[in-house]
Amino acid sequence: MLRAWRGEASGGLPWRRVTATGAWSCSPTRLGDAVGAPTPTGGVEAYALGALADVAVEAGLDEAGLAITELETIASRHGMRELGATAATLRARRGEPGALDTASLMASELDNPVVHERVTAAGARS
Repeated sequence: MLRAWRGEASGGLPWRRVTATGAWSCSPTRLGDAVGAPTPTGGVEAYALGALADVAVEAGLDEAGLAITELETIASRHGMRELGATAATLRARRGEPGALDTASLMASELDNPVVHERVTAAGARS
């Protein structure tokens, strides 16, 4: 994350291949594999993954889609609706069809003005 903050986004994200599944991961596997309420540190890790995905989208990295998918998975497994809306917003920023509608629908169920602002900003970009 520090490299991304410095503007060295390429190669700065901690992507690694999980050999058992062949999937890409940029967050600790214990959060992604667990089902149910996240631990306090798991919630922090999920928000960190959201920040990494945001940096990857902003930098135009191909791996951004992988980070967003992992964020969606974690959000749905743990009932983190705000992060689900964030993931849909990130997909909208990438120009994926239908993502802005999904983000708007998910955000409408949340009482979080920051999420609403991000959805609005994603709509203005498209």
